[in-house]
Amino acid sequence: RINITNCEVWDHPQRGIYISGGPGSNKLINNNIHDNRGGGIYFGSAGSNILIGNTITANTSGGGIYFESSGSNTLSGNTITNNTASGNGGGIYFEYSSGVNTLAGNTLSGNTSNGSGGGIYFYYSGGTTLTRNVVQSNLSGNGLGVVYLDLSGETTFSQNTITDNYINTGTTGGIYVTNSERV
Repeated sequence: RINITNCEVWDHPQRGIYISGGPGSNKLINNNIHDNRGGGIYFGSAGSNILIGNTITANTSGGGIYFESSGSNTLSGNTITNNTASGNGGGIYFEYSSGVNTLAGNTLSGNTSNGSGGGIYFYYSGGTTLTRNVVQSNLSGNGLGVVYLDLSGETTFSQNTITDNYINTGTTGGIYVTNSERV
């Protein structure tokens, strides 16, 4: 179990925070993670994860937050801005996250991906609830959605603002859903 609170993590050549393995509950609260060259935060096979009130900004290559093969993830009140991913998921990337993902009251703005999901990318993820998030002014390089869901569980959107997002090429600038359960 990892708890990181009220810390500043910046200017690392790889990811700012890297948490891998373990079934416990990891908590990141009120941290400032910025200007890391391999991405902001990475969770790999890392049980359940709770992120509250963090600022994750200006991280390059790996985007803002990357959840790979994690359990349930809860993100509340985070500001995720101006991150860049060389692939998918400029702001947040959920890949093989088997548990429930809950995103509430987060701001994702100015994030860029060279692939899909400039704001948020879900791939083989469990059920997800998105409530009162602002997803604004993000850019997807290949034009398949700023919020992208592929092979993911049931997803509920409620009272979110998804506006002024852009694509370089393609057809969908807002929400793109393919091969997923009910939305």
